[in-house]
This record gives sequence, structure tokens and C-alpha cells, in this order.
Amino acid sequence: MESNNDIVWSYGYTIETSETSWAHRMDHYYKIESSNIHWYQQIIAIGIVLMLLFVVCFIMRCGLKRDINAIKDQAL
Repeated sequence: MESNNDIVWSYGYTIETSETSWAHRMDHYYKIESSNIHWYQQIIAIGIVLMLLFVVCFIMRCGLKRDINAIKDQAL
């Protein structure tokens, strides 16, 4: 049994001219309608950064402690 695997598709587009210059095309998206800052998201982001900083500091502290102990053992 043979199957026909041809897929027929097409697409179209239209070009619309705009009064906005190319240099200012994104200004519409950058405008802030309200000064409402999402404080909850900011606090979570700061918490995540602090947690990752703690993890990195802990790993470095363990590594440095091991290296310092190795140097002390060699000195004795």
C-alpha cells in the first residue's frame, strides 16, 4: 500500500507602511504606562541571587579550607 506524503501549504504577507521611523520602531514597547513595579518578583529575584551567592561562597569556603589544611599538614 502506497501513501502520498506530499504536503501542500502556502503563506502570504502584506507590507504596510508606517509613519514611525526605523530608529524609533521599538519606542512603543518601551513606554511604561504605569509606575507599578512588581515588588514580589523583584524580591524573589534578589532571594535567588542571594541563595546562589551563598552556595558559591560555601563551595569556595570548603575548597579553601581543604587547601589551607593541606598546606598546614605539609608544613608540619
